[in-house]
Amino acid sequence: MISIIFGKKRIKKNQLVSIYTQTIYEVVERVFPEIVDFLNHQKHFKKSPEIKPENQEWFSYLIFTANILNMYNILPQDKADDLKLLIIRDVAERFSRRVPQVAEDIIVEYEKYLEELIKKTQNIVKATALAMFYKFELNECQIEHYQKINQPDPVFFKQLCEMTELLFWNWEDFLQKYKVV
Repeated sequence: MISIIFGKKRIKKNQLVSIYTQTIYEVVERVFPEIVDFLNHQKHFKKSPEIKPENQEWFSYLIFTANILNMYNILPQDKADDLKLLIIRDVAERFSRRVPQVAEDIIVEYEKYLEELIKKTQNIVKATALAMFYKFELNECQIEHYQKINQPDPVFFKQLCEMTELLFWNWEDFLQKYKVV
């Protein structure tokens, strides 16, 4: 009620970036084991991909990158560009086990990779799920029919997309409450 009378709460870019990256990192930490369990025990596969906890690092880069690209669907390009640079720097410094410049380069490479998949799928969630499919080499675990066409089983892929969708920052809710200054 107060925010309706006085307007939205104000948040500085640096504060937003810190909250944004911390929240996404915590979601990745919490959800990654569930995704691994889902994939390793997938009933649509003929064998388990046997994904290990150490795969979380690249998964984190993928999810941060997907969220960065998703900003461009919500925010004006100039604001998204400003935030993107701050987010990449923050992720590289706070959440990577690598030298910051190397982590930044990895995110840029993932960005190019995801952009290609977005062109193919026309959807950020599907592109991110497809990136997981390829990065975890899940095609090798599928039945022969889907292996030959190098495409995920549609029922499995729908489930993976539903899980992936939960990994995206909800900009609509955030922007209803806050104004970035």
